[in-house]
Formats: sequence, structure tokens, C-alpha cells
Amino acid sequence: MQRIVVAWSGFQFELLIAIMCMLTGLPLGFGVAPSPSSIAAVLPTFGQIAWGISLSLGGASVVYGIVWRYFKPTQFIAGLYIERGGLYMLASSVSCFVIAAVVFAGAPSAFVAAFVGAFVAACISRTRSIKREIAIIRQHGGD
Repeated sequence: MQRIVVAWSGFQFELLIAIMCMLTGLPLGFGVAPSPSSIAAVLPTFGQIAWGISLSLGGASVVYGIVWRYFKPTQFIAGLYIERGGLYMLASSVSCFVIAAVVFAGAPSAFVAAFVGAFVAACISRTRSIKREIAIIRQHGGD
């Protein structure tokens, strides 16, 4: 239990957003909840389900990658790679939402698109910092 608390203490924002994306994507991926109107207008039913699955898998991968590093410290780099893959998946699926909102609603969705687009930028920024962390670990003989 202490390891989960340690994992949570360093990545509160990242874990919270990843868990929210995962929990939002689950009902969408199973077709239980309706998709947002912008996604529903732009994507067919299969695309909406794939979008929900992508949100869920991306969020789950980020959570798994962060927690993995603390349960298996000898595989720290593997946890970073898992987290980075999840962040790429989240960035791409959330980018689809931004594009769909702009296409569907136009100028009135500019604030929402900018706000959610900032989340995409944060995901991409974190993937770049993970890449630097991996390089530093490898430079100092870590595996």
C-alpha cells in the first residue's frame, strides 16, 4: 500500500487525469454512454467506440506505467515506456475530440478547443520529458 501512496505523491495531476480519461472512455468504449455531440456528428458508431477504447487504454497505460515503476523498480525504464505510450494514445484521442469540436461547432468551441488542446500539449510535453529521463538513466548506466 505504501508504494501506491509513493506513486501517487509524485504524479497527482497525471494520475488523476489518466484515471478520469480511463473512466470516461470505459462506458463510451462499451457503447453504454452516448458520445459527446461533436464526436457523434463527425465519427460513425464504430469510430465513437474506438475513440472511447482509446481513451480508456491510454488512461490505463499511464496509470499502469506510473505504478509499475514502484512495484518493479528494476524495470523502471519499462514503466516509463508504458507511461509514454499511454500519453501518446491520450494525446491522439483527445486531439480527435478537439478537431471534432472545431469541425462540429466552429468558432463557439474555440475556448473548449484551446483548453483541451492544452491537455494535448501537456501530454506531448510529458512524453518529451520521459524521453530525456530515459536518456539520462541510460547515460549513467541504468537499464
